[in-house]
Amino acid sequence: MNSQSSNPSSSKNLLILAVIVIAILIGVIIYLFNNKQELTIENQEVKTELDETIQLKEELEVQYEEALADLESLRGENEALNQLIDNQKLELTGQKNRIIGLLKRSSSLDKAKAEISKLNEQIAFFKEERERWALEKESLLAEKNRQDSINQTLNSRLDESKQTNDYLTSVTRDLTVEKSKLEKEKSSLAKKVDKASMIKTDKISVKTLQKKDNGKNVSRKNADNVNLLEICFLPLPNPSASGDGEKFIVRVISPRGETISLNTNISVFNHPESGDEIQYTFETKEIQTINGTQTACFNWEPSSMLSAGTYKVEIYNKAYLAGSSSFSLK
Repeated sequence: MNSQSSNPSSSKNLLILAVIVIAILIGVIIYLFNNKQELTIENQEVKTELDETIQLKEELEVQYEEALADLESLRGENEALNQLIDNQKLELTGQKNRIIGLLKRSSSLDKAKAEISKLNEQIAFFKEERERWALEKESLLAEKNRQDSINQTLNSRLDESKQTNDYLTSVTRDLTVEKSKLEKEKSSLAKKVDKASMIKTDKISVKTLQKKDNGKNVSRKNADNVNLLEICFLPLPNPSASGDGEKFIVRVISPRGETISLNTNISVFNHPESGDEIQYTFETKEIQTINGTQTACFNWEPSSMLSAGTYKVEIYNKAYLAGSSSFSLK
């Protein structure tokens, strides 16, 4: 009886134990499943973050290279602009490196995104600046081309002006030579005309006089008493002369061969053939009537005492010797 009653109790206990074990296994299975789900979600989130980080790096690299290329395309001969481009490139490189550092830390992903956003804004600003610089560069290039064109035109005109100036210089030189030649011919012809139309003189005479206080002139032969010379000559007609009045130059030469003149007034003329300067004593007034019969006389008072000896008198017309004579004083 006792053996039969203990078997059902033992079976019941085993069943309870089995139920408990099964419940525990089910609990463990549920816990493991939930934990797996959480790990799967976490792994998915990590994978998503990793994919996003890789994508951000790739986009960052593309944007960075494009920005550098845009900046480099603006480089030219302007040193100030080139320096500004280099500074902008350094700034972009520094910002890129900061973003890459943030992307390496998953906790800084939001900060990295914020920095990328700032970088995009900066790149957009650089693009605007690039367009502005490009327009300025185009404007400067257009201005340079305009200036080059102006300079080319000016150089061309300068060359033309130089050629014209050289031509005019050559023509002027030729004309100067020709003018000098003509002037020489004209001067030579004028000299020939003057010589041909010269009025010769004849019957040259000299009266040696003493001018008295009462106004009378007395003939003297002693040099100490002579203070007035009366020089007379007869102008001879010349058909080649102009017919107008004529002036004559009188030259009184002392016994020592010196031309006598007033101490305060030394006058000279140039000989038409030799060009030498010749000192003379005085010039006559203009003689209107030249008919070969009317003698012209002129008085001249020396400024100093005359010396004894033989004096020579030369008469010139148109700078040519027209006649000569002499006189003596004791």
